[in-house]
Amino acid sequence: MQAEGWNEIFKKLLENRIVSDKIATLQSKKETDEIEFAIIDLSESDFPDLYKFIQDKRDLVLSISYTKTEVKNPRILYRLVERKKGKPSQPYYFPAFDYSKEPPAGLLNVLTSSQDKLLDQIEKQIIEFMGLALTELHLPPTNSYIRRFEHQLASKFGLQSSSEGEGRNRHVVIRKNP
Repeated sequence: MQAEGWNEIFKKLLENRIVSDKIATLQSKKETDEIEFAIIDLSESDFPDLYKFIQDKRDLVLSISYTKTEVKNPRILYRLVERKKGKPSQPYYFPAFDYSKEPPAGLLNVLTSSQDKLLDQIEKQIIEFMGLALTELHLPPTNSYIRRFEHQLASKFGLQSSSEGEGRNRHVVIRKNP
């Protein structure tokens, strides 16, 4: 049984983090079909304070089961990949927390402040870019959730933006209007 305090933490982590290819997969299924194990990376660059809070540099993932209408059984997991004879083995996932107990004090604040700090940094970069003679700014690669905010910030300042690259190299490019 999951302790009640985890609800807000998972709500914060799940906000806009189910990417479009997962949603497209869901659209081809019945309402009640459940996708058992969807994993969304929580990269250290997106949630640096979460990593510091946990004080463990192993990869973190958000594991969820969901149907078209409901997210079920979310967990923050460690992903451990052992190397055997120079080749990575299948990843092994294990819980980062005991979910039957209340979350550690301050975890929700850490998640909220991590996102706020990141968005403040992005806004400062855009403002600085506007004062330079450069015509385009390549932001660092991020997940779709952060890229969405980067596009919104560019629009707020009257700039054009597009996403470039594939996979973990996908990033936003902001351009000044001609």
